[in-house]
Amino acid sequence: MPYAALRNSLLDARQRRDETLQRQSCAGCGTIFISLNIPGPQKSPPGSCALLDWGRARLHALLPALVQLERGRDALGPWALARAEADPGALKEVALSVETALPAARLLDIDVYGPGGAPLDRSSLGLPQRPCLLCPEPARQCMRLGHHNASQLQRRVHELLAPFRP
Repeated sequence: MPYAALRNSLLDARQRRDETLQRQSCAGCGTIFISLNIPGPQKSPPGSCALLDWGRARLHALLPALVQLERGRDALGPWALARAEADPGALKEVALSVETALPAARLLDIDVYGPGGAPLDRSSLGLPQRPCLLCPEPARQCMRLGHHNASQLQRRVHELLAPFRP
């Protein structure tokens, strides 16, 4: 797929996800959007759906009151949206515990939104930024500066997803 077409499909998927999130947010609830953070153009490599399902199951085990609202798959990969009547800060702490439970869980992106759709990030809990897949530096810094090439990142993703492939 040409770069411009890929870029447009990813942007369209992000916009549709934002619209879904806005439609499903509610006052007094915490909303959780779980997706994958896969670098490169292939956003649904083998094992990615199984990893997302593992993350959803882990969240439901830790948050029994969690209600799944929607699930889908788009150009950005598989995703799920859920809601719980709980403190968004507590939900974010649970989300972070899931994201760090296994090496492969590093590929999960579990976003928590408070009432009205306000996102909670790691810094709101006094935590450092998400680390890079290949080094201890912040992922955003490595991405912005191009510290690692695509084949290194894809190889690491392949290794992380190996336990989730049949």
